[in-house]
Amino acid sequence: QESGRMVDDGRNKEREQLHMLVKEVQQQVERRKQSAPPVGQPSTSSGQPESSSKAPVKRWSEGRRPLGFWDPFNAWWRAEYKKLGRRPTSKEINEWHEKFASRTWSSNCPTAKETRKHAKCLRTVEGVRKYFREYRARKTRKEDT
Repeated sequence: QESGRMVDDGRNKEREQLHMLVKEVQQQVERRKQSAPPVGQPSTSSGQPESSSKAPVKRWSEGRRPLGFWDPFNAWWRAEYKKLGRRPTSKEINEWHEKFASRTWSSNCPTAKETRKHAKCLRTVEGVRKYFREYRARKTRKEDT
């Protein structure tokens, strides 16, 4: 019974940490939403929508998720990657979706399938940095030749 309690305490502590992480990311998303332009309007570097007097502006597709939409999931995914040393499995993603999706996205909640599809594209922050370093290096080499 004592070892069962220790396991429960470990699980509860892990759930509590994950809940705090989700809550923190939700707050970040809310702050971003307040400063982001409406969906369908890209922003300028100043954060304001482009004026119509300039050249044609790229419009985001109607189905595009707002800036920061996936942040709670991304934070969980990266934490799991760091903890496990590998990408979370589809089963683990489905479990996260079942437990946290409705709390994370009360409205416009993505399906488990959409969440798994999004997860395919994810990399660690360091992985993204490495990719863009290599991309810029390739681009520079092409320009030099």
